[in-house]
Amino acid sequence: MAASNHDGAAPARRWLVTLADGRDLTATQTQAAKVGLKVDQALDCAGALVVTSSDDPDKVRERLSSLEGVESVESDDPVPAPSVASQRLAPPPLETPRVASPRDHASPAPSVAYGSVQPDDEFWPEQWSLRQIDAVGAWDYTTGSADALSTIAILDTGIDLDHPDLGGSVFVSAGWNFFDNNANIQDVSQSGSGTMVAGVIAATANNGAGLVGLA
Repeated sequence: MAASNHDGAAPARRWLVTLADGRDLTATQTQAAKVGLKVDQALDCAGALVVTSSDDPDKVRERLSSLEGVESVESDDPVPAPSVASQRLAPPPLETPRVASPRDHASPAPSVAYGSVQPDDEFWPEQWSLRQIDAVGAWDYTTGSADALSTIAILDTGIDLDHPDLGGSVFVSAGWNFFDNNANIQDVSQSGSGTMVAGVIAATANNGAGLVGLA
């Protein structure tokens, strides 16, 4: 039995309707109206329609599937996040090095003090965003652990698998290329967007080059 809201009516459900290549979205909208369905949005770039209806889901799916040129009908249902127990990490003893060794080479020290210990990466002094969110304060608690729940999915242009600042941080076997529908996740875009995002997250710290990733 479908859940009801406080008015006794079934809650509205969104549907994503994908059309065959070259199919006229306007024509399908007209057909949908004839079977009692209102199209909320036409996605020209994706060749798809968004429909919202509080009618019986099986009947809505049947009506949408019967429209000419429809390739797929998907219900846009919310997926609850898994419940993960959290535990505050105790800070390490003060005598334990917290993030990195002090700068011991000839490059100039940063003009602003970020904390008692500094990463030695080339562009760390310019990473103002990490200072804005007090990353050093977080690193006082932890700089990561192999046991931590810290795998992050990046939905972007792929990742430069040869990038020297990302060595060992990319789970290649877990990646997928949804554009070419294969396992090649190498970033070949001109923007390098996916590689940049990966660096913001997980660029190697204390290698004397590049950036420091937040993780």
